[in-house]
Amino acid sequence: MTSMEKQAEYDVRIKVHDLYLIILWDTSYFAPRPEDKRICGRRVAENLFSLEAFASNPKPEHRIAQALAEKLRPELAKQIKDVEEKLKASLIQVNQELADPLIKAVDVSLPEGNTYELKIDKGRGTPLVNSFIRLFVLADQITASLKELHYRGALTKGEYKKREDQYAKPLRKVMHELNLIIKRYHQQRKAILAK
Repeated sequence: MTSMEKQAEYDVRIKVHDLYLIILWDTSYFAPRPEDKRICGRRVAENLFSLEAFASNPKPEHRIAQALAEKLRPELAKQIKDVEEKLKASLIQVNQELADPLIKAVDVSLPEGNTYELKIDKGRGTPLVNSFIRLFVLADQITASLKELHYRGALTKGEYKKREDQYAKPLRKVMHELNLIIKRYHQQRKAILAK
């Protein structure tokens, strides 16, 4: 399979290097769990795509759904951007710690890590979805830096895990909020169409 053929399978692909993040992305990543209804990044991305699809649907029968979706787009984009800024600030903070000459003086051989692929299927990589995916890129970079701080002896395993959880909190929160907003949108859309 050529690289062009592989690219045709997805619109967006990133790689994360932490089990926590891949489970946050998809609770069924390793084993299918159709009964598991927990919010995960994959479902949020699918919901964002759904909203974007309605926002760009020109059919007259979807005019109201389109208007509602168009109204929500900027709000969702702002929420994602706000979390992106928080995660960037966290990454800067962690990288400043990592740049400390004392920490850099400890030359360590970092263990080989696992890589997990995270994809958005072909045709589903909309601007909102792609901006949401960037949050996982930032979270992965934060986690990698925290892990390096741990291996260089600057953080205990407990401190590393506590901070990883702390820095991922805005991502988890926005996932929950986006899910609720989009769920309400679909409820309103269906209620209006039922009239």
